[in-house]
Amino acid sequence: MSLILELFVFFSTTPVAYAADNIQFVPDGSIKFSTKSTAATTSIRYKTVGFTIARDKRCKSTDCVPQQGGPYGVVRIIQVGEERHSDGSVTTYFNVPVDKVNAALKAAGLDKVSDIDKIWLSSIFQVINGSRPNTDFVTLQSIKNAESWADPNKFRQYYDIPVKVDAEYPVTQIYRTSEGVDR
Repeated sequence: MSLILELFVFFSTTPVAYAADNIQFVPDGSIKFSTKSTAATTSIRYKTVGFTIARDKRCKSTDCVPQQGGPYGVVRIIQVGEERHSDGSVTTYFNVPVDKVNAALKAAGLDKVSDIDKIWLSSIFQVINGSRPNTDFVTLQSIKNAESWADPNKFRQYYDIPVKVDAEYPVTQIYRTSEGVDR
Protein backbone atom coordinates (compact mmCIF):
# COMPACT_ATOMS: atom_id res chain seq x y z
CA MET A 1 0.00 0.00 0.00
CA SER A 2 1.37 3.42 -0.83
CA LEU A 3 2.57 5.77 1.88
CA ILE A 4 -0.04 8.44 1.24
CA LEU A 5 -2.94 6.04 1.69
CA GLU A 6 -1.55 4.95 5.05
CA LEU A 7 -1.64 8.47 6.42
CA PHE A 8 -4.47 10.24 8.13
CA VAL A 9 -3.89 13.82 7.11
CA PHE A 10 -5.86 16.89 8.02
CA PHE A 11 -5.30 20.62 7.75
CA SER A 12 -5.02 22.54 11.00
CA THR A 13 -7.40 25.40 11.61
CA THR A 14 -5.96 28.53 10.05
CA PRO A 15 -8.15 31.63 10.36
CA VAL A 16 -6.45 33.45 7.46
CA ALA A 17 -7.64 30.95 4.85
CA TYR A 18 -9.89 32.58 2.27
CA ALA A 19 -10.47 29.75 -0.19
CA ALA A 20 -12.33 26.53 0.54
CA ASP A 21 -10.27 23.43 -0.11
CA ASN A 22 -11.71 19.98 -0.66
CA ILE A 23 -9.28 17.04 -0.76
CA GLN A 24 -10.29 13.46 -1.51
CA PHE A 25 -8.06 10.39 -1.45
CA VAL A 26 -9.62 8.02 -3.97
CA PRO A 27 -9.26 4.20 -4.10
CA ASP A 28 -6.85 4.24 -7.05
CA GLY A 29 -4.35 6.15 -4.89
CA SER A 30 -4.67 9.55 -6.54
CA ILE A 31 -5.65 12.71 -4.71
CA LYS A 32 -8.43 14.97 -5.97
CA PHE A 33 -8.32 18.57 -4.80
CA SER A 34 -10.62 21.50 -5.42
CA THR A 35 -10.52 25.11 -4.38
CA LYS A 36 -13.15 27.85 -4.61
CA SER A 37 -12.08 31.45 -4.95
CA THR A 38 -13.18 34.80 -6.35
CA ALA A 39 -12.93 34.93 -10.13
CA ALA A 40 -10.34 37.30 -11.59
CA THR A 41 -11.63 40.66 -12.78
CA THR A 42 -8.77 41.20 -15.29
CA SER A 43 -7.08 38.95 -17.83
CA ILE A 44 -4.02 38.66 -15.56
CA ARG A 45 -4.51 35.95 -12.96
CA TYR A 46 -2.55 33.26 -11.15
CA LYS A 47 -2.86 29.52 -10.86
CA THR A 48 -1.45 26.96 -8.46
CA VAL A 49 0.74 24.47 -10.34
CA GLY A 50 2.21 22.57 -7.40
CA PHE A 51 3.33 22.48 -3.81
CA THR A 52 6.61 22.47 -1.95
CA ILE A 53 6.49 19.98 0.93
CA ALA A 54 8.80 20.42 3.95
CA ARG A 55 9.15 19.11 7.50
CA ASP A 56 9.35 22.61 9.01
CA LYS A 57 7.98 26.11 8.47
CA ARG A 58 9.76 28.18 5.83
CA CYS A 59 8.22 31.62 6.41
CA LYS A 60 10.23 34.27 8.21
CA SER A 61 9.11 37.84 8.82
CA THR A 62 7.85 39.19 5.47
CA ASP A 63 8.86 36.36 3.14
CA CYS A 64 8.35 32.64 2.68
CA VAL A 65 11.13 30.72 0.96
CA PRO A 66 9.92 27.12 0.98
CA GLN A 67 12.81 25.67 -1.02
CA GLN A 68 15.52 26.90 1.35
CA GLY A 69 16.39 25.93 4.90
CA GLY A 70 16.40 22.14 4.61
CA PRO A 71 15.15 19.20 2.58
CA TYR A 72 11.97 19.65 0.57
CA GLY A 73 9.96 17.89 -2.08
CA VAL A 74 7.97 19.29 -4.99
CA VAL A 75 4.73 17.89 -6.34
CA ARG A 76 3.03 19.22 -9.47
CA ILE A 77 -0.75 19.22 -9.65
CA ILE A 78 -2.85 18.71 -12.75
CA GLN A 79 -5.89 20.92 -13.31
CA VAL A 80 -8.74 18.74 -14.54
CA GLY A 81 -11.63 21.21 -14.58
CA GLU A 82 -13.07 24.58 -13.69
CA GLU A 83 -16.60 25.70 -12.84
CA ARG A 84 -17.72 29.35 -12.81
CA HIS A 85 -20.57 30.33 -10.48
CA SER A 86 -23.13 33.14 -10.69
CA ASP A 87 -21.82 34.71 -7.46
CA GLY A 88 -18.51 35.60 -9.15
CA SER A 89 -16.57 32.68 -7.71
CA VAL A 90 -14.85 29.85 -9.53
CA THR A 91 -14.17 26.28 -8.39
CA THR A 92 -11.04 24.68 -9.82
CA TYR A 93 -10.46 20.92 -9.74
CA PHE A 94 -7.05 19.21 -9.57
CA ASN A 95 -5.63 15.71 -9.55
CA VAL A 96 -2.32 14.57 -8.03
CA PRO A 97 -1.09 11.06 -8.85
CA VAL A 98 -0.04 9.29 -5.63
CA ASP A 99 3.37 8.28 -7.01
CA LYS A 100 4.24 11.98 -7.38
CA VAL A 101 3.15 12.73 -3.81
CA ASN A 102 5.19 9.82 -2.48
CA ALA A 103 8.27 10.95 -4.43
CA ALA A 104 7.93 14.49 -3.04
CA LEU A 105 7.56 13.18 0.52
CA LYS A 106 10.67 11.04 0.07
CA ALA A 107 12.69 14.00 -1.32
CA ALA A 108 11.65 16.02 1.73
CA GLY A 109 12.86 13.25 4.04
CA LEU A 110 9.28 12.43 4.95
CA ASP A 111 9.03 8.87 3.68
CA LYS A 112 9.17 7.66 7.29
CA VAL A 113 6.52 9.98 8.73
CA SER A 114 5.36 8.95 12.20
CA ASP A 115 2.15 9.58 14.09
CA ILE A 116 1.40 13.18 14.96
CA ASP A 117 4.19 14.54 12.76
CA LYS A 118 3.48 17.82 11.03
CA ILE A 119 4.48 18.68 7.48
CA TRP A 120 4.20 22.04 5.73
CA LEU A 121 2.86 22.78 2.24
CA SER A 122 3.57 25.94 0.25
CA SER A 123 2.04 26.73 -3.13
CA ILE A 124 3.91 27.12 -6.40
CA PHE A 125 2.24 29.63 -8.73
CA GLN A 126 2.30 30.66 -12.37
CA VAL A 127 0.80 33.87 -13.76
CA ILE A 128 -1.60 33.64 -16.70
CA ASN A 129 -1.52 36.46 -19.28
CA GLY A 130 1.17 38.24 -17.28
CA SER A 131 4.60 39.54 -18.16
CA ARG A 132 6.40 36.23 -17.43
CA PRO A 133 4.31 33.26 -18.68
CA ASN A 134 5.28 29.71 -17.65
CA THR A 135 7.49 30.99 -14.83
CA ASP A 136 7.21 29.30 -11.44
CA PHE A 137 6.82 31.70 -8.54
CA VAL A 138 7.93 29.75 -5.47
CA THR A 139 8.55 32.41 -2.81
CA LEU A 140 5.92 34.68 -1.29
CA GLN A 141 7.69 37.86 -2.39
CA SER A 142 8.10 36.58 -5.96
CA ILE A 143 4.36 36.02 -6.48
CA LYS A 144 3.42 39.23 -4.65
CA ASN A 145 5.74 41.20 -6.95
CA ALA A 146 4.94 39.28 -10.16
CA GLU A 147 2.10 41.63 -11.12
CA SER A 148 0.09 44.54 -9.70
CA TRP A 149 -2.40 42.46 -7.70
CA ALA A 150 -5.44 44.06 -6.02
CA ASP A 151 -4.41 42.53 -2.65
CA PRO A 152 -1.00 40.85 -2.75
CA ASN A 153 -1.19 40.12 0.99
CA LYS A 154 -3.76 37.37 0.36
CA PHE A 155 -0.99 35.17 -1.02
CA ARG A 156 0.38 34.52 2.50
CA GLN A 157 -2.43 32.02 3.17
CA TYR A 158 -0.93 29.67 0.57
CA TYR A 159 2.41 29.25 2.40
CA ASP A 160 3.34 27.16 5.44
CA ILE A 161 0.02 25.31 5.42
CA PRO A 162 0.36 22.85 8.33
CA VAL A 163 -0.65 19.26 7.72
CA LYS A 164 -0.86 17.07 10.81
CA VAL A 165 -0.18 13.40 10.19
CA ASP A 166 -1.67 10.47 12.08
CA ALA A 167 -0.68 7.18 10.43
CA GLU A 168 -3.42 5.17 12.15
CA TYR A 169 -6.47 5.91 9.99
CA PRO A 170 -6.95 6.37 6.23
CA VAL A 171 -8.58 9.60 5.13
CA THR A 172 -11.47 9.75 2.71
CA GLN A 173 -12.26 13.45 2.56
CA ILE A 174 -11.03 16.76 4.02
CA TYR A 175 -12.92 20.01 3.76
CA ARG A 176 -11.72 23.43 4.89
CA THR A 177 -14.27 26.23 4.93
CA SER A 178 -13.52 29.80 3.87
CA GLU A 179 -13.08 30.66 7.55
CA GLY A 180 -10.38 28.00 7.86
CA VAL A 181 -12.55 25.57 9.83
CA ASP A 182 -11.89 21.86 9.17
CA ARG A 183 -14.86 19.56 8.56
